[in-house]
Amino acid sequence: MDEMLNETLNLTSNSSIINNISTSGDVFDDSEVLAYIAAEIIIAVFALFSNLFVFIAIIRFKNLQTPTFCLLASLSVADISVALLAIPSAIVLRIGLGLQISGQTTDTDHPVHQGTVCFPLCLAMVAFQLFATQVSIWGLLLIAIDRFVAIHFHLRYRAYITLYRVKVGIVVSWLGGSVIALGWESAVGASAENLHAVKRCAF
Repeated sequence: MDEMLNETLNLTSNSSIINNISTSGDVFDDSEVLAYIAAEIIIAVFALFSNLFVFIAIIRFKNLQTPTFCLLASLSVADISVALLAIPSAIVLRIGLGLQISGQTTDTDHPVHQGTVCFPLCLAMVAFQLFATQVSIWGLLLIAIDRFVAIHFHLRYRAYITLYRVKVGIVVSWLGGSVIALGWESAVGASAENLHAVKRCAF
C-alpha cells in the first residue's frame, strides 16, 4: 500500500513538473516573439531611412546616375519595399494569425492568435515576402557582376556595361522576382486540397 502511494505521489510530482515546463516554454516563446518583433522593427527603420537617403542622392545628383548607381538605386527601392511591406508581413506571419476558410475560423484559442486572415491574403503576404527578397537578391547579383567586370575587364568596362543593359537587367530582376512569387502562390493555391488541415497563417 505504501509503495502504491509513493508511486502515485511520484507521478503527481512528475506531472506538475511537466506542466511547469510547458508553462515556462509558452512564456519563453512569447518573449522570443517579442524579441523578434523588436529586432525586425529596428532593422526595418534602419533599412528604410538608409536606402531612402541613397535613392534620393542618386536622383538628385546627375553625376551619380551611372550604370553602377542605377543598380544601387534599384536595390534601394527593393530594400525600401522590404522595410515597408515585407518586414511587417514577416512579423504578422511570425505571430501566426488564425486562418479563415469559407467562413470557418481555426486556431484562435491562443491569445496571440485572436486575429484572423483569409487564405488568399495569407498567400499574398508570403508571396510578397518572396518577391521583395528575390528582387533584392537579383539586385545584389547584378551589382556583383558589375563589379566583377569593372575589376577584371576595366579597359572594356564601358563597352560591356552600358546604361541600356543595366536597365534591361533591372527589369529582368523585378520580373524574375514577380515570376517566382506568383509561381509559388499559384502552386500553393492549386495544391490546397487539404486546406482545412491548415490551422494558422504562419511562415
